[in-house]
Amino acid sequence: MLPNLLRPLIFIFTLIGLVLLCWKPLWAEFDAGQWGLRRSVAISDTVEPGLVALPLHAEVLERCRHDLKDIMILTSDGARVISYVTPVLLPRRPQEVPVEITRVNIVPGSWTDIVIDKSSKIPTTGVRLNTDAHNFVRRIEIRGWDEDSEIYLVRLDGLIADVTAPLPIKMVDVFHPSNTFRYLNLRIYEDGQGPLKIDRIICLGDNADKGFLRKLPARILENEYGASKGKSLAVFDLGEKRFPLVTFAMVTGSAEFSKKATLYGTAQIENATWTTIHDAFFFRIRRGVSYGEQVTAHVPPQVFRYFKLELRGDGPEVPIERIHCVGQAPLVVFQHKRGTTYDLYYGNPEPRESSNDLNPELKDLRISILDTSEVAIGAEEKNPSWRPRPQETGLQRNETVVIVAKLGAIMAVMGLLFTLFWLMLKKGSLARKR
Repeated sequence: MLPNLLRPLIFIFTLIGLVLLCWKPLWAEFDAGQWGLRRSVAISDTVEPGLVALPLHAEVLERCRHDLKDIMILTSDGARVISYVTPVLLPRRPQEVPVEITRVNIVPGSWTDIVIDKSSKIPTTGVRLNTDAHNFVRRIEIRGWDEDSEIYLVRLDGLIADVTAPLPIKMVDVFHPSNTFRYLNLRIYEDGQGPLKIDRIICLGDNADKGFLRKLPARILENEYGASKGKSLAVFDLGEKRFPLVTFAMVTGSAEFSKKATLYGTAQIENATWTTIHDAFFFRIRRGVSYGEQVTAHVPPQVFRYFKLELRGDGPEVPIERIHCVGQAPLVVFQHKRGTTYDLYYGNPEPRESSNDLNPELKDLRISILDTSEVAIGAEEKNPSWRPRPQETGLQRNETVVIVAKLGAIMAVMGLLFTLFWLMLKKGSLARKR
């Protein structure tokens, strides 16, 4: 009889013990004392309850861990809010869309027409022409149409080239406004150089989700042009409240040039120590109204406030008239409840867990669908509850010992209860025998 009674009791108490052991809130409360900095989060009253996204400015990212694991959202009364920090989407190469060449028509001394079929109305933003030819410059026109439709001009002034001087340039991509034409006609002019043999053509698609991108106003502080042969530079400021720089483009009136471009960054302009960020080739080639150029570069997110763009190379100096910049910020995504106020905490060098560990289902969220216009952060302030991290010695922070101690406490309680039940059952058995 006794074994039969103990079986369900063992199951019930074992289950209770496991639940208590695994239920984290029973054993610990969230402690924000190790987060050194915080900012208030302002959410407009017009925002409906649900997912909201808070963009992180460069001035916040400068004070965070590089992996952003110390980003945390708390309610104003100190309760932790499950959140997710979106990754910064680095620029990717355009998606390649295979096509079929359906017709090639060579007009000797004039041009070559190549018709390609994308097989469906796929949106594309450019074409790539693969060729083994070298030392050429060719003008190219692109037209598009669908079945039973008129032919429309897609781009009139395209250019492809392969040159070796003054700098080696191979330019075989021709970009155009996005379109969904199924058929494209590429007209490649000979310009007295004979027909150009094209081995393969592919179309270039557009990346669907580019992340949280915003134009950054760049104020030029210093512009040197003509002081040194073949060299020009511009120092520009992105301002105190900015997003990390990921793309920059140079605007110049020079008709044709080829230069090595180097981008530097620094946190302060006085007694600046410049850090090299990126090297690239900037160029522009013209043939009549047709042109090809590379004056844009992508870089990993840069939190510097001040930048210097320097151009070097043979040939006349190239004036830098303006600089267009684009920033991208990671977003803190969390569930907003009406009537609740929030604070952003950061500045913890050794967080025990990150926000992303708590909410993995948000990792597949499309960043482009999130609205950030009604969410902002306040000024930085020190966390009033901050305290130094205690020295980790002996058993003080040994999590294994803590778990074993908790398990031992549960087993002790279960053993005491089993003993009481066993005594009760034994007493009842003896009473029946009498």
